[in-house]
Amino acid sequence: MPDLDRNPISSFWKGDMSKAGKRGSAARTATMAAKTHCKRDHEYTEENTGKQVKGGREVRFCIQCREDQKAANRIGTRIER
Repeated sequence: MPDLDRNPISSFWKGDMSKAGKRGSAARTATMAAKTHCKRDHEYTEENTGKQVKGGREVRFCIQCREDQKAANRIGTRIER
């Protein structure tokens, strides 16, 4: 049976977890901020980028995707994500 006290992966979880999520969220924030196109390949420009406060943070969205979704909702079709 392996000695869990000497396993570096299991010892990670024994420490203070209050900072563990913060390290990951900073990296995710930087990754999202560096994106230049939405998931449907529309470029994030000043004209095509909307901003919204959601959960206490500011998020951006693609205006073209939102307009496409509104049009699809009006005619009762579904847009693939």
